[in-house]
This record gives sequence, structure tokens and C-alpha cells, in this order.
Amino acid sequence: MENKETKGLNINTFSIQFYIKNGELVSFIRAKSAGLRADMTKNRQRGVQAVDSKGNNIGHIYPVCIDNIRIFNGKRVYI
Repeated sequence: MENKETKGLNINTFSIQFYIKNGELVSFIRAKSAGLRADMTKNRQRGVQAVDSKGNNIGHIYPVCIDNIRIFNGKRVYI
């Protein structure tokens, strides 16, 4: 998730499923890591944005608390 680009300078994509503040479950088949205006390390958050098959942005950036990630790249996340 921290690697933004592959060796060929292509966008590094992943699949993710996470909970947002109101408890809603959000799933992205293809997403990329994006920046946030907050201190991501201090707040334990990462920015996630959905992308299409060509790497174009879809929608807005979601701030995701790393404790609320449920599935990453098809694997269940345990805390």
C-alpha cells in the first residue's frame, strides 16, 4: 500500500475493503494509495482512491483508518 508506483512507473493498484466512520462497508476492486492533508502516521490513516482499469481516478479520496481495513488484496486483515 505504501508503494505508489511499480518499477515500470505504473500505478501500484490493490483491492481493499474497509469500514468508514458511520459503519458502512466500502469495497474497491481496484484502488491506489493517495495523499491526505492530515498527518497520516500520527492519525493512523491512509488515503485510498478507486481507479479504473487504465489507472484513471474514480470518485474522491477516502481517509481510511488502518484499524478499519477488513480485506486487503483478497486476504482477511487481523489486528
